[in-house]
Amino acid sequence: MFKRYQLILYTLTIAGLLSGCLSRQANNARPLVAVSILPLQYLVDNISGGTVETMVMLPPGTNHEAYDPAPKQMAQLAGAKLYLTTGNTAFDETWLPNLAENNPQMTVRILTDGIELIAGSCNHEEHYGGDHHEGIDPHYWLAPRSFKLMASGIFRELSRMMPENKALFQQKYDSIASVIDGIDSLASKELVGLSNRHFMVFHPALTYFARDYGLEQVAIEADGKAPGVSGLRSFIDIAREGNIKVIFIQKEYDSTNAAAIAREIGGTTRSFDHMAYDWPANMTRIIQSMKESLNQ
Repeated sequence: MFKRYQLILYTLTIAGLLSGCLSRQANNARPLVAVSILPLQYLVDNISGGTVETMVMLPPGTNHEAYDPAPKQMAQLAGAKLYLTTGNTAFDETWLPNLAENNPQMTVRILTDGIELIAGSCNHEEHYGGDHHEGIDPHYWLAPRSFKLMASGIFRELSRMMPENKALFQQKYDSIASVIDGIDSLASKELVGLSNRHFMVFHPALTYFARDYGLEQVAIEADGKAPGVSGLRSFIDIAREGNIKVIFIQKEYDSTNAAAIAREIGGTTRSFDHMAYDWPANMTRIIQSMKESLNQ
């Protein structure tokens, strides 16, 4: 009910902002492409070659499970030609129908084509109208092979929207695909042959990454909730048995539980940004950090 009330208020507020945003869009020669997260903005910026404007719905430092877009964002989105998203997040579940209704002329694409999705491992569980369902782990952008498929989807959508620029988009896609392949090769090289294949993370954002490189992810958070006292003791035992010395935690999450486990096992915590714009640099840091932690 509260969410529904929020949506009504957003609609009324957007009506007051809409005319100004559409006027600015009409004066802008480049079409607006909206994306859900920063890594997708990185792809659009690189593949489009500067032929489009981009906006991101989830700003830096926000949690996709809890964020509500500002009315100004919704008004700006009314001028977008294309909306690209990972799908399968709480944000998409709540807002995607409203985003499409806000701009019926906007093409909406969920970039999961070709990706072998993992069900339930992220435990994004939502309740709508009394019905309960378990979702899909949406963190495929943190796995190079899946990210390349997302890049391919963006290339196709941009080519459909602006067919006169398809040759440019092809050139730019080939370039970014080569960069992604390089990150994939780096991960395969750095993580192969390590005797310890288990790592612990607070929020299970590295499920696809772990699958692609033969690692085992141990997630502290379950069903979007931190563990109680008995749960913490269980994770301490798991860490000791698995010789896990590093607990990974995303910047947006409370580090209290991860730090408590680290203290008990004589280990450390390492933060990483799973929403960083500069995807190649970010993934390189994650790979090197993972290698160092598994070598301890």
